[in-house]
Amino acid sequence: MRFREQFRALVTSSDYDRSVAFYRDTLGLDTLTSWDDPHGRGTVFRAANGLIEVLTGQGSLETPGLGALVIQVEDADEAYRELVARGASASETASAPWGHRLFYVNAPDGVRLVFFQELAAG
Repeated sequence: MRFREQFRALVTSSDYDRSVAFYRDTLGLDTLTSWDDPHGRGTVFRAANGLIEVLTGQGSLETPGLGALVIQVEDADEAYRELVARGASASETASAPWGHRLFYVNAPDGVRLVFFQELAAG
């Protein structure tokens, strides 16, 4: 199996407008595309080197949510301050024993976001 560059996480939403606002406004992600048709609504956001797709309507998974989305950032402390300033509910940043500086954000529909920075070996 060969993997391509795209990574997409699919989030099924119980409140589409709230979820779109969270990913767009609170996290500041750019919208790649969106649609609203008889089959449902959807928005795809750019996040680091991957995509987050928020769906609602026919064809969506029945249970809203997803386990976690993991997003690499350049500076975890800076990202934490920026997201908290935008209204995100986040854990404090912490250094993990495996060489990451990270924090968690709770998104709508029970989705947990993990933001991490790789620390320099040393």
